[in-house]
Amino acid sequence: MSKVSVVYWSQSGNTQAMAEAVGAGITAAGQEADVIDVSSASIDELKNEKAFALGCPAMGAEVLEEGEMEPFVTELEALMFQARPLLCLALMDGATDSG
Repeated sequence: MSKVSVVYWSQSGNTQAMAEAVGAGITAAGQEADVIDVSSASIDELKNEKAFALGCPAMGAEVLEEGEMEPFVTELEALMFQARPLLCLALMDGATDSG
């Protein structure tokens, strides 16, 4: 069974609820889901996963939360350029986009 981490940052709880719903969908599809607040997430663990999801509400002019989520995503960007395939699902402001 493959593990899929759903890493999120949530101020009001709405993005956490969405991340938990994504985790429930992953579990319903027969995979293992690990729903994690970004403050507890590990870049090194994500490097070993075939897929992961990120969730963060849009702040102001559609930017990431700057204290925790933006630095985490910036560090993850290096993974996007590795030779292996990587699936990342981003959840922002109630919308989803796969990249």
